[in-house]
Amino acid sequence: MVIRVMSVTIKRLSDQSWFEIKAGDRVAHIDPAYVRMAKRGAVPGDQADLILLTHAHMDHCDRRAVGDFCRDNTTIAGPSSCARTLRRNIHTMSPGDEIAMGEIRVRAVAAYNQGFIRHLLHGKDACVGYLVTVGGMTIYHAGDTDFIPEMSSLGPVDVALLPISGLVTMNIEDAVKAAIAIGPKVVVPMHQNRANPTRFREKMISAAPGIKVVLMKAGDELTV
Repeated sequence: MVIRVMSVTIKRLSDQSWFEIKAGDRVAHIDPAYVRMAKRGAVPGDQADLILLTHAHMDHCDRRAVGDFCRDNTTIAGPSSCARTLRRNIHTMSPGDEIAMGEIRVRAVAAYNQGFIRHLLHGKDACVGYLVTVGGMTIYHAGDTDFIPEMSSLGPVDVALLPISGLVTMNIEDAVKAAIAIGPKVVVPMHQNRANPTRFREKMISAAPGIKVVLMKAGDELTV
């Protein structure tokens, strides 16, 4: 039996896929980027012990944002392409690689587009998602990805953060399929662009009423 020894707070920091995870005195950021912050209303977060980057596109990997939330001893992890974007050394991650920071354990998992043209934008060698385990629970951040076979074998997931935009990511219909394949307790839509999160929630309620859907905007927090 897993005994949870601390609460875990997930805070959304932008309209794309920037999230902060806090557990005890540890703070992790995933995909910090200031793109469209002024227009869409992102909110400040805390300095990070760990920064996780899913890929090098500017709305997920931003040199200024990473610099603003780094301490001297912050660990930065992501695909090798992110090192070139940030112009600094990072802990390079590929699917299957693991890293730990205090109570936070992270495993990189596959994230990619299918089809030749789409694969050029989010290829298997350039992108990852993350399974973040802390406080006896696991949070899955999918990054930018299609609904891919690897999602069926992620293992137990408590909270899944899934893109729904359909713009070189899953669309709403495929995100519903992904949520069913993953089987989390809670799913949070992200990277929605012009997609309607309410429509995603409605389809989830119809297809998988046992999975709770939480809609979050920048500044919202979810404690689990």
